[in-house]
Amino acid sequence: MKCSDIFGFTQIAEAVVSPDGSAVAYVTRTADLASDSYKFELHVAPVPGMPWPGISGQVGGGLRFPAWAPHGREFAVAEQAAGESQASVVIVSAGDGTRRRLVTGVCEPSVIAWSPDGGEVAFLALCRSGPLDIAERAAVPVLITNLSAKIDGLPGAGRWQRHLFAADTATGTLRQLTTGDQWVEDFCYSPSGVIAFCSSGPYSGSVPRQPGAIRPCAVWALNRQGGAVKALTAAEVSARCPVFTADGSVVYVGLPELRAEQPGLFAVSADGGPVRELAAGLDRGLVTSSSSFQGGHRPVAIADDEILFCARDGGCVQLYKTLLRDPASVRKIAGSATESIGAVSVSRSGKILGYVSSSTDGCQRLTIVNLVTGSEKVVASTVAPGEILEPERERLTARDGVELEGWLIRGHADGPGPLLIDVHGGSFSGAWSPLLQPSRLYQQELARRGWTILLLNARGSDGYGSQFARAAVGAWGIADSPDFHDAIDVLVERQIADPARLAVTGYSYGGFMTNWLTATSDRFSAAVSGGSICDFVSLFGTSDMGWVMSEYDIRVRPHLDPQDALRRSPAGLGRRVRTPTLLLHGEADMRCPISQAEEWLALLLSSGCEAALVRYPAASHGFLTSGRPSFAADYGNRLVQWVTDHVPADFSVPAG
Repeated sequence: MKCSDIFGFTQIAEAVVSPDGSAVAYVTRTADLASDSYKFELHVAPVPGMPWPGISGQVGGGLRFPAWAPHGREFAVAEQAAGESQASVVIVSAGDGTRRRLVTGVCEPSVIAWSPDGGEVAFLALCRSGPLDIAERAAVPVLITNLSAKIDGLPGAGRWQRHLFAADTATGTLRQLTTGDQWVEDFCYSPSGVIAFCSSGPYSGSVPRQPGAIRPCAVWALNRQGGAVKALTAAEVSARCPVFTADGSVVYVGLPELRAEQPGLFAVSADGGPVRELAAGLDRGLVTSSSSFQGGHRPVAIADDEILFCARDGGCVQLYKTLLRDPASVRKIAGSATESIGAVSVSRSGKILGYVSSSTDGCQRLTIVNLVTGSEKVVASTVAPGEILEPERERLTARDGVELEGWLIRGHADGPGPLLIDVHGGSFSGAWSPLLQPSRLYQQELARRGWTILLLNARGSDGYGSQFARAAVGAWGIADSPDFHDAIDVLVERQIADPARLAVTGYSYGGFMTNWLTATSDRFSAAVSGGSICDFVSLFGTSDMGWVMSEYDIRVRPHLDPQDALRRSPAGLGRRVRTPTLLLHGEADMRCPISQAEEWLALLLSSGCEAALVRYPAASHGFLTSGRPSFAADYGNRLVQWVTDHVPADFSVPAG
């Protein structure tokens, strides 16, 4: 399998079971070669053993976020039509597939839901103070008065907001339900029609609004009729993904306090009051989404007091169940050490469960489970476009006795061979899994050329408990980097890796670690640093999440102690780097701005180190998974070329 095979991949991105459990609507995502973009298509599959008189098969392209109407005869979706800059919210008949546009001119709609009476469809959409037109925006000065003016993936700087809207399903009349300078993270309806939503409310100068950021975010209750809004929790819970339960509680994903911590599951009364933690004994971080569409989903309420939720255990995301009446109880429903679970939904009765499993063979399977009989049926699936070398699970022991987990992707070479250390992003909440990622096909290509690739979950990785996840908080490069050296030493001792043929790569935090390892060691023959960080001082003011990362994860305060921030940065170590380094970076990256790569390039070239920088036009920090697929393929091809050019080759293995 080669990097260009990304265009052969199709993934199941979303799936929703109908209210009566007789059908499931799901969305596929395919990397399209002709348009060099990802194409989304909506499908409907009948549930085996259930009568379904409606449409079956492909419904249409450009449709996402399906939400079934309470009666099950139609669903609402977001439509991004070809040639249109703005999206629409569309009602699709489940009987014959006909569409009618409910609302047009919507900026990035998401999280679509019907009111229980079917009278309105609510959704989230972006808003911005000032002009939205690109040409007009380019000619207008922008006043910046806070630290959340930039959001990676959104054009320009200014006051981006996300609000909650509702449209009458009969007339299309649109109401904006939230107002002011805020970013609504998520929402849900109660059976009686009350809306719970998660938002921080009006912004102060240092509160981030970037999705996924650690930030104050409370759970609020909204009365649809009178418009009254009531806070159910304090903002410090950093809440998202609310869901109402049958007893009137609101369950949400959040934090016990405002700090870098693995997300937990909590419940609060719809009238407010004390917050209860659920499934606390699990000690695993909840996963509500994945940029690679390989596991994670918001909590789902079933039966009287049962809650389904996804959490990472080791590398893979598992599906669990807990009870409101017994908050300490936890039972695994689906998933394994080689399989991640996502896109979870249930029928209104709670008897039919649907989810998407992603496995190490490169396949995804949309599975329907009858929770009464226990029967399981796969109603849709995808396969990888080529043969996969499945990772081997490895358990390694660090120098201080801490057990580490990782995966080896191995080629067909005999004896010690070249080794690539690939460092995941994060660090906090990041983790490798043994699942094939279409944007990381360079791992497969190198393995077929005789390389071994190590995917190590070093300290700071998610999936191993709070203490392990927090081990690198405030200690980037100090607490985590020894784990990589220890892992290399083990593989060298086991005659898997040749110590003279080592390379390192990583993206985002992985790019930081690549820079750190080459700034503190000369054992690597080549390095490829993607979307990286080298200077915590400049990151503080140029990243869209610079203040948040500095305060909660990296734990530096450049505005108070710039010397400390620089001393803890690769750029401030004051050591000449000798490892030939390729830098790969998106020009529109606001998370780890390209100035970080430019600075590292200047330091390398000035010290006589071989280095090069590739700039990807208009590419954000997430371009490997959500940008142009050709860029992801190019990224992988350049990585393969760089490490094979610079790491000594003592033998020849066919590249097939």
